[in-house]
Amino acid sequence: MFVYHWPADKSEGAGTTSSVSEYFVCSLVAVNIRDSTKFNETKAIKAISDFEQHLDLLPSFFEPCLKKAVEKIPSDRHKYSPIFLGATAGMRLARLRNIKQANQVLETIRETFSNYPFQFVVARQVRILTGMEEAIDGWITTNILLEKFKHRHEKRKKSGQTISPTELDQDMAGVLDLGGASTQVTFTYAEEHASQPIPLEFTTSITLFDRVYKPYAHSYLCWGKNEATKRHRARLVNDLLNSNIESSDLSTTLFVPDPCLVTGANDTLKINKLFTSTCTNNEKLQFANYNTSISSFTFVGAGNASQCNQSLSRLFDSKRNNREMNCSYKKDYCAFDFTFQPVIPENIKFIGLSGYYYVFDNLAHGIPTINKSTGYKLADFHREELERRRKTVCDIDYITLCKQESILPGNEQHKRALCFDAWYVWLWLTKGIGFKEVDLERISVVNKFTSGKAGWTLGYMINQTNYIPAEFH
Repeated sequence: MFVYHWPADKSEGAGTTSSVSEYFVCSLVAVNIRDSTKFNETKAIKAISDFEQHLDLLPSFFEPCLKKAVEKIPSDRHKYSPIFLGATAGMRLARLRNIKQANQVLETIRETFSNYPFQFVVARQVRILTGMEEAIDGWITTNILLEKFKHRHEKRKKSGQTISPTELDQDMAGVLDLGGASTQVTFTYAEEHASQPIPLEFTTSITLFDRVYKPYAHSYLCWGKNEATKRHRARLVNDLLNSNIESSDLSTTLFVPDPCLVTGANDTLKINKLFTSTCTNNEKLQFANYNTSISSFTFVGAGNASQCNQSLSRLFDSKRNNREMNCSYKKDYCAFDFTFQPVIPENIKFIGLSGYYYVFDNLAHGIPTINKSTGYKLADFHREELERRRKTVCDIDYITLCKQESILPGNEQHKRALCFDAWYVWLWLTKGIGFKEVDLERISVVNKFTSGKAGWTLGYMINQTNYIPAEFH
């Protein structure tokens, strides 16, 4: 939970945006429940989409942080302090899966918030963000924390000059955000005479300091790291069943070699854990054709960097190689999944958030020349070192991985999948978004700026309070 504060006055129709600052951050603690998709195990749930069957636990989930807010925010400001919850891709998928249950989650949260003394007056204060909103809010947050808007505003005021609406603002950072269910790409883009105009569904207008920004923005649902893992494994299941396995050889548990999981590590999942997601619908339909008695899968670590690369590359190529599908945009503006994406500008820098930071933070652990930090420049990860790391986190056994990566109970959940993570992020940047290797040097991955936590929450708060007037509201 993020709490922001700012001066009450607004200036020049845009607000004193640069003076917004974090008041405090409170981490919501995961709730342990019995895991119905595994055997005799519990799981920690933290994403609100995981509370669909546990609505009664939501009030106590939010209680510690809401009580902290009551204590830390001056009591005379409680009724003037609006409270918001923006749900992202996990809830977008939950809504596609079961709209009634998704709405029940939101209603329970609204009821919880209404029991506290903060300003909660409309249902819209708790809602599911669109992918476009999530992308734009991350772009606003990043450039505010980097003081890009403030810089351009002051520079223009001092010079007395105006900025052409078509000028590519070289000071604005592009933003890449990798979550569990989706990933976002946002950057400013100068439309040249010979270029293809951005379709309306891939852009929006944002007015900042009397300047209209129209960045390209897109959210790739089902391409977040967690959902991509499910899709990768669902395809492994179908590939194995398609390899002439005799039905008599099948039991209720199917053992599936996974080249993106190190040798000695196994994951057992019940069938609904893999195929409940909307993202694996195609694989689920194919699986249903085999008419087996399988009720669970055990993914057996068969770590192999080369095979992991090949398997994930096929995931990216699946749509591109589908002859039944066509791209309606010019070739240079057609992304790997046939959506629109302009050519990546050559003269702007990009900031990678969320999953990008955590993956490269884990990869940095094995590179002596890089010190642990809240941010990294990909230029500091030499090509040979990254290639070596993508191999050394795959081509080993689990016991060696634990020693090599300093795996402890507190970080095992994240580091045990480093083989998959390393290859997926690399392929997403190069095969997915389309960065050339030389362009990767313009990317930095950040967890925290000196002025605040990286993410999308600040931009969302500013938009929701009309702190920045925008056509996007």
